[in-house]
Amino acid sequence: MVSGTKIHRFTIAGHVVVACVMKAGPIESAISIAILTSQEKLNYLFTVGVAGAINDNIPIGSWVRVGEVLVEGERTGAVSPTEDGFLETPGDTAATLVTATRVRSLSVSRFISSDEQRRILHVAFAADVVEMNLAGVMRVCARAKLKQAHWRILSDRADDRAGPDFETFVKNYSGEGGRLLAEYIAQLPATVDDLSTYPNLKSLLDSPR
Repeated sequence: MVSGTKIHRFTIAGHVVVACVMKAGPIESAISIAILTSQEKLNYLFTVGVAGAINDNIPIGSWVRVGEVLVEGERTGAVSPTEDGFLETPGDTAATLVTATRVRSLSVSRFISSDEQRRILHVAFAADVVEMNLAGVMRVCARAKLKQAHWRILSDRADDRAGPDFETFVKNYSGEGGRLLAEYIAQLPATVDDLSTYPNLKSLLDSPR
């Protein structure tokens, strides 16, 4: 336990994993990750969590990978994760995360739960999902020069039914994100920074120039 944040340590397929549960809210989440990065020497940071869909083309219950984050109130610029934080795996049991649709997220400081707010935010920011923590988390990682990748499961549509839909999601959720992330980590090569261990990259490197 460090400053109220419980840190867990374990090993998955030879990879040492350090984990914590992020608190809700952009500031609280950033503090959780800042504590983690200050206490541990990390090579990568992966997160899983929930988001609300404001793009009608992405179904509820699906997993998405966040490729870019906008911040409500900051209309210029965006926070993007380091792309090589997303690592190729040689197997297919982690396919759900590997093939997840890449989306643009909008970080907000409140739970969005109205048709009108949803429409306004989607039009103003051209975002696909809304969540309450990634902007702060990604900025902490950027300052620490930490490679990162983030996945979210869509729990609701951030509309008039968001409240009861989210409650139903929480009631039925069985920790799928943790299991999928563990499978993803288990399939990573032993030496994650050796590009030749990634099949597609190796094929590209070996091809005639």
